Amino acid sequence: MRLYAGKEKIFPEFVRIDGESVAVNADFRNILRIFAVMKDGNIPDIKKIYKLCEWFLRGCEMPELYKAAEAFAGFVNPEKASDQGQNGENHDIPEERQFCYDFDGEEIYAGFLSEYKIDLIECGFLHWYKFKIMLANLSETSAFKKKIALRFLDLNQFSREEPGFYDIVQAWESVQLPREYHADEVKEMREFEEFWERI
Repeated sequence: MRLYAGKEKIFPEFVRIDGESVAVNADFRNILRIFAVMKDGNIPDIKKIYKLCEWFLRGCEMPELYKAAEAFAGFVNPEKASDQGQNGENHDIPEERQFCYDFDGEEIYAGFLSEYKIDLIECGFLHWYKFKIMLANLSETSAFKKKIALRFLDLNQFSREEPGFYDIVQAWESVQLPREYHADEVKEMREFEEFWERI
């Protein structure tokens, strides 16, 4: 972050679509709401993109849907957008998923409240980039960072004979992220459930 840059560069509230500046709703709650819709396997992809346009873009005519999706992706994760090759492909090795805004929501909320005195439910507008910076810089003693540390704890360093080993394993299991299923897996599970309902 270049602290000498103006606020509009550090915390932009516009994206470029077809060479035009388009105002966006950059509040962290709005971005998280869009993420939740995007992950919902019960919502058709086309409806997801329409919701993205409705919630993210402000006061502009509906652009081509893929351009709106690209603008959103580039806005929420500018580091990854800048790492892409000339043809738009990302050549980086995918990062291991470390946390989930929903699954770890209580710890994120507690961290902001205790360290920044910010109530994420009642606070006013908080820019997505500001939220991400503050989240990344919560202390190692915060509930959020402790939960992530436990999630990636190497259980091989403990002996099964050690007192409390199974308590450690149980705690480790309780903080693991829920598995995210692909669309075809969700379809298979639904078909399986429907089959058993019929017999």
